[in-house]
Amino acid sequence: MTDTVNPQVTDAVTQSNVTVLGESPAQSMGMIYQSMAHSMSLLMQNSVASQGGMQQLNTAIIASSCRQLMTQRPTMIMPQQPTNGGNNNKPTNGGNNNKPTNGDTPTDTDLQDSISKANAAASKANAAASAAAQASLEANQAATSANDLAASDTDPNKDNAAQTIAGYADAAATAAKNASDARSTTETLAYGATQMKNADDANRFVTQAQTAASKAQEYQTEAEQQAKNAQNALTAMQAS
Repeated sequence: MTDTVNPQVTDAVTQSNVTVLGESPAQSMGMIYQSMAHSMSLLMQNSVASQGGMQQLNTAIIASSCRQLMTQRPTMIMPQQPTNGGNNNKPTNGGNNNKPTNGDTPTDTDLQDSISKANAAASKANAAASAAAQASLEANQAATSANDLAASDTDPNKDNAAQTIAGYADAAATAAKNASDARSTTETLAYGATQMKNADDANRFVTQAQTAASKAQEYQTEAEQQAKNAQNALTAMQAS
């Protein structure tokens, strides 16, 4: 039996070995690129989820802070000036005092009317601030729902819509805070009116208190509009 191997056999074995060696680098790099692509996709997915979570947390903190400031703050009770019918020591015009009661001098009735207007302005501002806080809460709830919906969907348009709704919620929270500040200003001015001894001085505080109360109502309208925008955007997002 001859020891010589057929050249065709040796060529086949040689070519097989060369093929394996030649394809190994390409296969190795392909696996590396595939693993890298998978890692990058996970990284981007986690980054988007983290950003959405932080935005949701930020909106929730703002809304919660505004709600605590506006809903847990006790309403200031405006003291009323005692009238001559009460048990006070202020002498009436029938007593031994020199205060005239003609039409040139404000009477106690005028002062009481000014105090009533001041209290009415404070009540109006308080109602406006409470309504603005409620609107901010509704906008925040819409933003939370939008973030949850975007997190469960791969459509990038949902992420953009969620960010838009979060912007509406932030604007509503800002308006609610401004309404709370206007309420505080109104109550301070209204309290100042109650400390005056004559109607003219009290009316100066009343005018400013009424202006501040009107500002609070303007901020209330703005907060409610932003909440409405957030709700409409959420509805459109859910329908898409």
